[in-house]
Formats: sequence, structure tokens, C-alpha cells
Amino acid sequence: MKFFNKEKNLISTIEGCKKNRRKDQETLYKDFFAYAMSIAIRYAHYNEEAHEIVNDSFMKVFNKIENYNSKHAFKSWFRTIVVNTSVDYYRKNGKLRLNAEIEQADRSNYSQEIIDSLTIDNILELLNELSDKQKVIFNLFEIEGYSHKEIAEMLEITETASRTTLTRAKKALRLLYFNHFEKDEEYNRYCIKQAH
Repeated sequence: MKFFNKEKNLISTIEGCKKNRRKDQETLYKDFFAYAMSIAIRYAHYNEEAHEIVNDSFMKVFNKIENYNSKHAFKSWFRTIVVNTSVDYYRKNGKLRLNAEIEQADRSNYSQEIIDSLTIDNILELLNELSDKQKVIFNLFEIEGYSHKEIAEMLEITETASRTTLTRAKKALRLLYFNHFEKDEEYNRYCIKQAH
């Protein structure tokens, strides 16, 4: 019953937004702000950037809400807008650039266990240390589920560039994981050994 009322309220709010009712726009903003931030923060380096992406996304939502088809889930439609706005933000601000090459980060002694043991929290924590291009492509491919062809079209790059960047992002994540987590574990094991 609670879910039904929530869904009914959302439909009413969307209808109000279609009529440009300020109160309904504020309700939609409050109801979906945290959800939008949870998406935008994966593409941004700072909360201020994520906030800007979220605000731009809501402006697009309010401008395009007439195009929303109620036969589809609003949350999915909304998510697509936030993801696309995140990508647009980086393209517009010239942030899609390859920083230093990560080739030196390729360490032959990495075990597959390192990458397999990454949790979502670890990945989100480490994503901010990738180059902007690696971060965006990693998010689009691994988290959002876009194909390399779709990513290439969105970012105006080749499919090969998308694949290469994803490979480099994964290598960088392995190195970052090693530096942030494995070294701590090795140090802790060393301290425990010395204490005995």
C-alpha cells in the first residue's frame, strides 16, 4: 500500500512538473536529489562538480519532462539524463584528457586476486584517483553497462580508444588498490610478526 501511494504521488508530481508547477518541481528535486548525487559523484572529483551536474540534470528533466513516457520507469529515464549530463559536463569542460600514461603502473607481480577482491566501496574510493577519461569510461562500461560502441559515440572517440582506456583504468585500479590496501595489509602482517 505504501509503495502504491508513493508511485501515485510520483505520477502526480510528474504531471505537475509538466505544467511547470514550482511546488512539484521542488518535490521532484528533493525526492531525487540523493539518487542523482549517487550517480554524479562517480563522475566528479568534488562534491561541487557533482552538485553542478545534478542541477544541470534537473534543468534538463524539467525542460524535457513532456517527452517522458509514463509506460517506462521514471527512475531509469532520469538516470539516463544524469549519466548523459555527467558525460556532457566533462566534454564541455575539456576534462576528457589522458593524464600521464599508466604503462609504468603495469606490475607483473599482480595477482588476479587483487582485482577480484575489489568491493564496490573500494572501487568508488579509488575511482577519484583515475584520470578523468579513465573514470568516465570505467563508469560507463563497468557500472552503467554501455557497450564500447555506445561509449565511442557518446565521447566521440573510437571503440579501440574506449577499450584501451578501460584496460588502463583497470591496471591503474590494480596499482591503486595495491598502494592503498595491499601495502597496509603487508605492513600490518609485518607489525604482528614483530610483536610476537
